[in-house]
Amino acid sequence: MIKNSMLESMRAGRPAMGMVLRQSRTVDIGRLMKAADFDFVMLDQEHNSMSLEQAVQIAVASQDAGVSPIMRVPKNDFSMACRALDNGVMGIIMPHIATAAEAAEFVRACRYPPVGMRSVSTLSPQSYFRGTSGSNIVAMVEPAVVLYALIESAEGASNVDAIVATPGLDGILIGPQDLCLDLGIPGNSDDPKVQAIVTDCITACKRHGKWIGLGGATGIGRRFANRDMNWLLVASDQVLLLSAATERVKNLREQVK
Repeated sequence: MIKNSMLESMRAGRPAMGMVLRQSRTVDIGRLMKAADFDFVMLDQEHNSMSLEQAVQIAVASQDAGVSPIMRVPKNDFSMACRALDNGVMGIIMPHIATAAEAAEFVRACRYPPVGMRSVSTLSPQSYFRGTSGSNIVAMVEPAVVLYALIESAEGASNVDAIVATPGLDGILIGPQDLCLDLGIPGNSDDPKVQAIVTDCITACKRHGKWIGLGGATGIGRRFANRDMNWLLVASDQVLLLSAATERVKNLREQVK
């Protein structure tokens, strides 16, 4: 089986920690994240101007560094998702999943037969180009690929049990920011309605034996980080850069007064 450090961490009972990649464009970011002890990186192709070519280069380099690359693609962009999986990405997050039917369509597009209908490419970076047949690649790569549905609406939250039960889906990611927007309480992730939704999502994932992740390590992230979350998106590279740069400049300005 191909190594997936995100899966290894979760199976060992440790929440996998990851960073959203939106700003960086060079392949050395994989080794930098390894030095920071991240388990995975999320290449954000929904809100990013990065090309797919750049993304898969970073994915291959990150995998070699021991940091699993997963990608959030634009909604229902199954072509991008499959091309990314063929070229180094180890998992896909599909945004705006609101029904079990949408989750099933996602799985059908991104899993190999018999679960799905994804076309096979017999040579892949994940297998170090050792695959010589379709069956070989499926056996090597498929068990290490993760598929997550992003729950970020009231409709998705109301259907979460059926979504999580979808065969071939590994779990869900809760998106607090868009969820709050959809609920009409922008930025208020401490609202009891949001807390209840997160609890329902945890219950559904436990019931069906699926992984659950949470976006954001502040506010709601801190509240639920130790409550059955299997993986966490700590922050984006933009947020970390801005935070560190702001603090550094502030300290230096105080020193030179």
